[in-house]
Amino acid sequence: MKKKLLFTALAAVLIASAAGWFFAVKGKTVSYSYETKKIERGTLESTITSTGTLNPVGSVEVGTQVSGTISGVYTDFNETVKKDQIIAELDRTFLSSALEEAKASLSRARALYEQAEAEYERCKPLHEKKFLSDQEFAKVKTDYLSQKAALEISQASVNKARINLGYATIRSPISGMVISRNVEVGQTVSASLSAPVLFVIAENLSNMEILASVDESDIGNIKTGQDVRFTVQAHSEKTFTGKVNQIRLQPEVIQNVVTYTVVINAQNPEGLLLPGMTANLEFIEKRLENVLLVPSAALRFTPPEKILAQMRKNNQEKPGEKSGAEAGRPRMGGQGGQGEPGPRKANRAMIWLMLENGSIEPAFVQTGASDGSRTEIVSTRNEKATEGALVITGLKTETQQNSKKSVSILPQPNMRRR
Repeated sequence: MKKKLLFTALAAVLIASAAGWFFAVKGKTVSYSYETKKIERGTLESTITSTGTLNPVGSVEVGTQVSGTISGVYTDFNETVKKDQIIAELDRTFLSSALEEAKASLSRARALYEQAEAEYERCKPLHEKKFLSDQEFAKVKTDYLSQKAALEISQASVNKARINLGYATIRSPISGMVISRNVEVGQTVSASLSAPVLFVIAENLSNMEILASVDESDIGNIKTGQDVRFTVQAHSEKTFTGKVNQIRLQPEVIQNVVTYTVVINAQNPEGLLLPGMTANLEFIEKRLENVLLVPSAALRFTPPEKILAQMRKNNQEKPGEKSGAEAGRPRMGGQGGQGEPGPRKANRAMIWLMLENGSIEPAFVQTGASDGSRTEIVSTRNEKATEGALVITGLKTETQQNSKKSVSILPQPNMRRR
């Protein structure tokens, strides 16, 4: 019994709420106001956006070919170095010992070689006079040639040890600026598998390159020599420029998205661009000068059905004829519903003009390139759709509480009577 009373009370509350909402809405009138912008002449750019990382042109990673302990570091970050300048040294103790050991082995190999050579020279005439058999002479000759090879190996070992000792002194391979230093005095470096990177030296920071990732859908519109505009977060108020230098053909697939690496060269005379910065890029695909531009939002605007109905009513079309604003669609052949029907053209769109007397009028235009926010008007038959004209981009609605005698007034369109 209690549940039945609860459900009855809940139903009564819902019915009362719905009735209150219905009578509240019924007593309100919706009025409209338009958002407008001017049709302008200007420059339109069609761009492709991407991001990339700044890197110096001609940077070199400096490593070491021998293992050891760093005994001295003679440069630091941001310091300018010259070619063949000493920038670090390794401890020479073990390298010098290896050289001395190689020299000792060379002396022993030379002594054995001289002994084998003397024995060979003594046995050679005996063999020629048949006092020594071929088997005995072959053994002497083999020993002589073996000692000669051992001497050459020992000499090579000395040369190698001397070169390794020279590698203990690390020199700059180019003239430039140190942008990375990865070692400290006392640190042990191992070159057993690969040469460790001790320094990174940039040849010239006045020339930078950007490695940008471009989607496969846009890579067909990127060309070598194409102009590029970009910004960095550190200097967001400044715009930098560059040119496409290379389009690498090797694709990269990341989460099923195929991208290609595009290399952009950029000048850095002021030194504002630093290695590792993220660049927000715009590849300029097309640039149009002094063209008629309309906000792209105007191409998507359609008046409410109440206004379209009022336009059809005011037009008072004759029987058998279609209104130029029927359902908000003027006839394709003329301006604002005027003119003879013609063939449908590509990139056709409709805009709504706000006239000086407050009325609105539709007009067909042929559109061209777009940058997303603005669209080029290639041609139009409506003489009013020109530079300086107001075009409707949106609609604002206002709801007001009215008395029983109030009347909602809609904007009256400017349509010709026939």
